[in-house]
Amino acid sequence: MSVNKKKVLTIATARPDLASQGPEPSMEMINNYIDVDKRTGTSAEADNAPSPEAVIDEEDEDCSVKRLEDISGIGPAAAAKLRLLGYTVMGLATARPDVVAGEMGISQTIAKVWCSVARDAALAKMDVYTAEEYDEEQKAKQIHIKTGSNEFNLMLDGGIPTMSITGSSARFSSGKTQIEYDAILDVLANIIVCSKPKCRCKLEKLGEKCKEVDKKGHACEGIGVHAKAALIETEPDTFHLSRLQQIARERGWMNIIWKNLYIFPAKQIPTAKAQFLQYKVIQRLLEGTAAKPAIEEKHNAQGLITQRGQKAVEGKEPEPIIFVAIDSMNAKFRDGWSDSQNLPLRTRELAAHFSLMEYLASTYNVAFYLTHQVIAPVRPEQGLKMKVKFLDEFYPVGGDFILHSVNNWIALASVGGDVEEAYLYDSSYLPKSNCYFKLTAKGLVDAGADIKKKEDAKKAAAEKEKVTGPAININGNVK
Repeated sequence: MSVNKKKVLTIATARPDLASQGPEPSMEMINNYIDVDKRTGTSAEADNAPSPEAVIDEEDEDCSVKRLEDISGIGPAAAAKLRLLGYTVMGLATARPDVVAGEMGISQTIAKVWCSVARDAALAKMDVYTAEEYDEEQKAKQIHIKTGSNEFNLMLDGGIPTMSITGSSARFSSGKTQIEYDAILDVLANIIVCSKPKCRCKLEKLGEKCKEVDKKGHACEGIGVHAKAALIETEPDTFHLSRLQQIARERGWMNIIWKNLYIFPAKQIPTAKAQFLQYKVIQRLLEGTAAKPAIEEKHNAQGLITQRGQKAVEGKEPEPIIFVAIDSMNAKFRDGWSDSQNLPLRTRELAAHFSLMEYLASTYNVAFYLTHQVIAPVRPEQGLKMKVKFLDEFYPVGGDFILHSVNNWIALASVGGDVEEAYLYDSSYLPKSNCYFKLTAKGLVDAGADIKKKEDAKKAAAEKEKVTGPAININGNVK
């Protein structure tokens, strides 16, 4: 009897807390279980991209349970059925055995064995950090992506941070898209990162060996590669490569590799659910895909196909994407869930979007930058409250859930001429502050000095008026 089968029998018979109403597993049942190393690849690899909880840790050699098939007693058919029911390793670890037994048509004893093994694997991967350890790890990996405005970067403590979600809200023509253009160019032109997907720390030059060491003392084996960016265009005609190239020319950045920027065009995003699928594509790019060997069709005695063949598929290396812009985040939500009675459905859909973004941001050191459309308050008296909070009486579409889900909130507003104001009105670690910038041919540039000159001129005029009185024209009217 294999070690895995012995484990099933030992757990099922030796632990009194696993008693059930169903029959005890017989030796025949246990002998019918197929060990992991003897199984052939089937639907486990043909499923859609795994959810964040689907894989415990593919790269950890010490972890014996990474997928559902790795749990003793779960064969390919059972794993496929569990996935159809929505179960993952993490999901199975927190599931009620009686529910799993009822859905799978098995005894509670076997269900408890599955849940117990999954729970042990999940708990083994849970780390506990001291505050200093966690802060040190964050600072070692986090990258700040810069724009052309130093004042804007300073407002965000160095730039748009990775491992975080940054949102900007404003009326049209306030600079939301131009900020993402600046950030994309900084990623493509200036940032080198570690090639390992779970590291992605910033390095100084191409080919440089990463010096990061994990908690177990294992050295990272990654090297420096060009960082990449992605733009999800939910509204048509938002992205223009010519504008990015213009900014790059004005700054003298002539060696940008434009194929390092991935575009997800609006034509394939008709709904919010289609928008969610773009994140899943990005997840596959971040994680890479394994190679699949060719499999011939298998037939039974009656000539019926028992296993469909597949062509050989080449594996793809993980892509070093560290910046994802969504322009705009809430456009499709306005179309699909505009009525108040749809608020619970909209909130649930938003929760799915942000849960996946948070997972990708924290796991793969990605910065998400979201532009948000705004809406006027329902009642006029709400306008003043909104202006105090959001720099304008208009506020982001999506309600409180969106406001809670974004780590750093920036409001934008035009203050006259070509000058825009940015106001950081919410952050978990930065104070409220503002800055001014201009939108020029070379992207964002500082405009704080121009605003200060205007304010100084107004103060000087006010002081002069106090001394000499208001200026009077020839008709006796105040100028």
